[in-house]
Amino acid sequence: MRSFFSTFFALLIIPTLLLAETGKNHSGEYAFDKGLQLFHGEGVKQDLAAAVEWFKQSAELGNSEACLNLGFLYDLGIGVELDYLEAAKWYELAAKNGNATAQYNLAILYDFGKGVPKSEKIAAKWYSNAAEQGYIDAQYNLGVLYEEGRGVPQNPIVADMWYILAAASDHQDAMTRHEALVVKLSPKELQKAWETAYEWGVANVAYADENA
Repeated sequence: MRSFFSTFFALLIIPTLLLAETGKNHSGEYAFDKGLQLFHGEGVKQDLAAAVEWFKQSAELGNSEACLNLGFLYDLGIGVELDYLEAAKWYELAAKNGNATAQYNLAILYDFGKGVPKSEKIAAKWYSNAAEQGYIDAQYNLGVLYEEGRGVPQNPIVADMWYILAAASDHQDAMTRHEALVVKLSPKELQKAWETAYEWGVANVAYADENA
C-alpha cells in the first residue's frame, strides 16, 4: 500500500514579526512579515485576503517563503479559492529556489495529477531534490518509486537506501518497507544499500558542517 504525506504546517510555525509602519519600505521581507501579521491576526485584525496580497507582493520581490505560503494557501483553499494549478505555480517558484518543503509538495501534486498533468517522472525529480536535502517524507516516497519502478528505473537497492535513511528518522512506513526488502535482497545487495546510505549520511553531515 502506498503511503504519502504532505506537510502543511509552515504557516503555523513561522514566527510572526510585529513591525512598525514608520520608516519601512515594501521590501520582500517587509511584505512577507505584513502577510504573516494579517494571516495570524496578531496586532491587527485578521484578514486572509489581505494576507494573500501581501504574500504576492513579497513573492514578486523574490521571497521564496512567500511563494511557499501562497502554495499552501491555494493548495488548501485558505483565504483564496482552492486552486491546485495556482498552488503548483507558487510551489515551483519556491522549489527552484531550493525550498525542500515546496519541492516535496510540488512532487505530491505531480504524483497525483492535482492541478498538473500526472507525471511520476517529474514527481521523482522533485522528491529527489527534497530527499537530497534530508526531507524525510520525500526520502520515503522516493524509495517507493524506486522499489516499484514508477518514474525511475526499478532499483530495490536504491529504494532500500532511501528507506534506511528515512527509517533513521523514525519514519514507520520506511521501517516496514525496509524490513520487507530484507527478506528479498541478497546479503550483498543489503550491504550495498547500507553502505550507500551511510556514505550519503556522512557526506551530507560534512556538507552541513561546512556550510553552517
